[in-house]
Amino acid sequence: MIRTLLLLVLVALFGPFMFAASVRAQFTDEEKAIVGSGVAHLQKGELDLALTDLNEALRKNDKNYSAYFYRGFVRFLRQDLQGSIDDYSQVISLAPKAKNIEKAYNNRGNSYFFLKKEDKSLGDYDQAITINPNYVDPYVGRGNVLFNKGEFDKAFADYSKAIELEPKTTAAYVGRADVYFEKRELVKALDDLNTSLGQIENLAGGHLKRGAVYGLLGKWPLAIKDIARAADINSQSKTPYWGQVDSSLKDIDRFVLRNPTNAKAFAVRGIIFLFRGMNAESQKDLEESYRLDPPLRAELNDHLKSIERK
Repeated sequence: MIRTLLLLVLVALFGPFMFAASVRAQFTDEEKAIVGSGVAHLQKGELDLALTDLNEALRKNDKNYSAYFYRGFVRFLRQDLQGSIDDYSQVISLAPKAKNIEKAYNNRGNSYFFLKKEDKSLGDYDQAITINPNYVDPYVGRGNVLFNKGEFDKAFADYSKAIELEPKTTAAYVGRADVYFEKRELVKALDDLNTSLGQIENLAGGHLKRGAVYGLLGKWPLAIKDIARAADINSQSKTPYWGQVDSSLKDIDRFVLRNPTNAKAFAVRGIIFLFRGMNAESQKDLEESYRLDPPLRAELNDHLKSIERK
């Protein structure tokens, strides 16, 4: 599911930076300067330098929960998820009444989520919402957990609440689109995907899912354009796109399994496989789509030739 990956991107951009403003005054000027330097490196994406500064701050004062908070975020971005959990737990233990403490619960919930400890993540998201019912992020996180548990109506409610609180919450539109996709409400899924891609155009997984929806609606030129755009984003990214959003393909696999007579579903997956260079798998799916719906071969023929020429 692309919503989990988008959560990581959005947290990386906007996550914790309000927390320290409420706690800096409790530490020495030297400690504030070191933590401030670490935060500056973090905002520039200089994770190793940020970690060095925050470790130094904690060497000087192992009760500096501001430093633990930011180090937890750095560890999250470095995929040291257990280390991130440990740091956020220190924040919660040392400063349970701190202003914005809900951010520590939310961010710890994110780390639990990516460790697949979803019950623990759910508890942290619940606590963050209890502390601050107007805090958007944990609604998205809890929606992701509930989606994975198959509780689609509850997930839908959380994504919709996040959108109500902040209409520019891209991850919530993506998550709600996934719910619509699961329910085969494709036009509504398309609306939310259009909104999310209007906010973040270079979201490769969004283009992949929208391409799938267009294909299922029989809009093949638009479907191929979106799937091609996803591949193009991948070619320009330092992080391999297909590795990032294999979970989106799993959503499509599930759709195929639940709709084994839907020719367009097989054709969509076949086209995605074609862009991935998985020619044997592509041919198998396309032939199945033609068996189910013989006129589809002629309908797709020119489009597929244009892909192969590229």
